[in-house]
Amino acid sequence: MVRLFQVPPAYGLSSGSPFCARIEVFLKLANIPYESVTDADPRKSPKGKVPWIEDGGTVLGDSGFIIEYLTQKYNVELDAGLTDTQRAIAHTAGRMLTETFYWYIVQSRWLEPDNWSSFKRDFLKILPPVIGTLILPMIRKKIRGQINGHGIGLHTRDELWRMCCRDIDVLTTLLGDNDYFFGDKPTTLDGDVYSFLASLVLPPFASPGKDHAKKQAKLMAHCRRMHEQLFPELTFTG
Repeated sequence: MVRLFQVPPAYGLSSGSPFCARIEVFLKLANIPYESVTDADPRKSPKGKVPWIEDGGTVLGDSGFIIEYLTQKYNVELDAGLTDTQRAIAHTAGRMLTETFYWYIVQSRWLEPDNWSSFKRDFLKILPPVIGTLILPMIRKKIRGQINGHGIGLHTRDELWRMCCRDIDVLTTLLGDNDYFFGDKPTTLDGDVYSFLASLVLPPFASPGKDHAKKQAKLMAHCRRMHEQLFPELTFTG
C-alpha cells in the first residue's frame, strides 16, 4: 500500500499544504489504496519537503514526479480520454498552479499583515512549545526570502493580487459551463485546481484573490463538487 507523508488537516482541508492535498486527491480519484501519515518529518524526505510517498521499495518526493510514477505504476486512466491539446492545456494550467498560484497562498497566510497574527497562532500549535516562538520568526523570514527569490514577491501587494485574479479568470474561462474541465468526469487537472483553489478560499484568511475567486460561481461550484465528492467528512466552508 502507498504511504503518503504529508502535513496534517487544517481549515477544513485534508492537508494544510496544497501539494500534499494534490497527492491525496489524486490517490482518491485514481482509487489507489493509501495510508496517510500526518506527522511527517521533512528531514526524512528525499527532497527535504512534504509530500513524499513510500511504495514498497520506492521512496519518491515532489508532487509532479509522484503523480507521474503513480500513473505509470497503477495504470491510472484519469486522463486517458484527453486529446493532445487538452493534455497540453492541463499541463500548462497545472504548472501555473504549482509554480505561481502556490505563492498567492503563501502570501495570504504568511505575509498579509491582517492575517499573520491568526495564522501565527495556528502555526504555533504544531511547533514545539517555547522553541516554536523562537523559530517562527526565522521561518517567516526564510519564506519571505523564498517568495522574493521566486520573483513574485518583488511585486507590490496590489500587483501580486492582480496577477492572482487574472489566473483565477483563466481557470474560470477554461472551466466554462462544464461540471469538470474536460467533460463529465474529473481528470488530474480537476484535482489540481481543487487542491490549490481550496487552499486559498477555505482557510479564514482574507485576500483580494479569495474575494475574487468567491465571485466566480461556476468555479466555486466546481470546488465544492470536488470537495464533497472526495472529502464528505469535511465541511466545505467556502
